[in-house]
Amino acid sequence: MKSSKWILGLMVAVLVVALAPSSFAQVNIQIFNTPSPQEIATARNAQTSDPASVGNGILVSGALIANSPLTATSLIFTFPAVVTSSPNSYTCTLADGTVLTNCTGVAPTPAADPMRIDGATGLFASATIATVNYAAGTVNITLPAAANNTASGTFRLVGTRIDVNGKAAPLNATATLSSSSNNYILQTTTVPVITALGPGIGSVTAALTERIQTKVQPCCLQIKQGIPQQMTKHRS
Repeated sequence: MKSSKWILGLMVAVLVVALAPSSFAQVNIQIFNTPSPQEIATARNAQTSDPASVGNGILVSGALIANSPLTATSLIFTFPAVVTSSPNSYTCTLADGTVLTNCTGVAPTPAADPMRIDGATGLFASATIATVNYAAGTVNITLPAAANNTASGTFRLVGTRIDVNGKAAPLNATATLSSSSNNYILQTTTVPVITALGPGIGSVTAALTERIQTKVQPCCLQIKQGIPQQMTKHRS
């Protein structure tokens, strides 16, 4: 009896060891972002990362837990408003191989700072933007496949701008995977993008306008090219 129990216990231990590599064969994905501290409340092209921070952009980090095969997977960012910037390139092919027939080319916008993937390393060196649904506010990024992945990797999504007119801060984006069974495990699902919204330069209060006007009083006339011109003096 004792012998049979010992053998059963040994078999269970062997089974656990045998299954361990597949059970923990994952790339753990975390997402980091320094949000824009404040954007103009009526902005049509608000930044989604702090432009003053070094290496700004939404950072995606994939940490290897164990060597494993990987299936190509879509990482989808959904922003809280219409996306108003466009990428410098995209593939129009989803991670599962679906080719998007209605995926038309759009010139990179803005030209000097378009949406793009920067600093891709290791596992994510070949990560690409598959497509952007501007009206829905989604950016679809393809994470690569691998027969036997042994690497970690990082990349940054840079240059994403959104229309915040009529929105209320703080604003967050969400992140999802097209599948949870491809050995990519997403740990971060909420990404802060804008902390506050404030008035723009055109939002001058009536009191300030009146104060400025009271400093300007009629003074005298100046003749310029035969036409009387009213001069003003500033009262401090």
